Amino acid sequence: MDHGLRDIIVERTQSLEPALKKQARKLNQKIIDVSFYHNTKNLSKIGEVMSEELGEFLLGCALDYDKTREGKFDASDNDLETLRGVWSAFSFSRKPEILDYLSSQARRSVAHRSFAHRYIFEILRLQEKAGRAHPLLGELYEYYDALQEKLPVYELLRRIGVTPADPYDFEFILNAVNLGYWFSNEYLGQDEKKRKFHLQIRIFAPFINDKTFDIQISNDDVPRARIDFDDEGVSFLQQVAPDALPCPDLLDLKPFIASVKSHFGIEFDLANKDKTALTAGKGLSRAKILAWLNEVFS
Repeated sequence: MDHGLRDIIVERTQSLEPALKKQARKLNQKIIDVSFYHNTKNLSKIGEVMSEELGEFLLGCALDYDKTREGKFDASDNDLETLRGVWSAFSFSRKPEILDYLSSQARRSVAHRSFAHRYIFEILRLQEKAGRAHPLLGELYEYYDALQEKLPVYELLRRIGVTPADPYDFEFILNAVNLGYWFSNEYLGQDEKKRKFHLQIRIFAPFINDKTFDIQISNDDVPRARIDFDDEGVSFLQQVAPDALPCPDLLDLKPFIASVKSHFGIEFDLANKDKTALTAGKGLSRAKILAWLNEVFS
């Protein structure tokens, strides 16, 4: 859904003087004419054309866009792809006005547990890895360091006995089904599909809204038959009583898993590689995570 920032940039590009318009169009091709996500390659492309003049132009567009977004802190209410592109372009600038803009975006996002501070943090870390330290990054590191003392996910890692290579960017994922293959419905009849449930547990470093886990229970045979849990509670996407399952406690998942198995009448076999897959990032011992999961599912 288009929420306006892209339109503002495209419209105002037409009014620029010829030389700057040419450069703006080159930049637009890299940040708004594509499905943009920040990574090392895309930042490098932006750096090839970014200039102080383009920074001033984008800042005017961004500030006017912000006036239309007052009080709207959900990612779905914002032009997220274009914002990520603009923030990536701003990460090359050290002009005080642009530094103030990025800082205000991050601080406002932190105050409302929104999405901007996480994406800005990721962008500035990419710049740091490329040898371009940014003055705002230290403040964001302090914020995320403080979260390591507050959020249950870090206590969970300590209890499991694993230390991610990057404490600011890690993830492990369990996919499990009660019958058939976890990755396919091949060879299953219609009745078996109705009885097949897919459980996915994702645990990760604080992402947008500072969320750290997502648990989904789904049945592919029934449209929209999915239940989704995260740090903020539960969103039921099928007709299940709101109190049918407890909200999961990341530090004590066993009662939740027991309720899932009881409510749906299903069992999971974590030793069966056809029915279960565990992926873990660098520094996260699969053996230790699996030992924890076996206890949770026992």
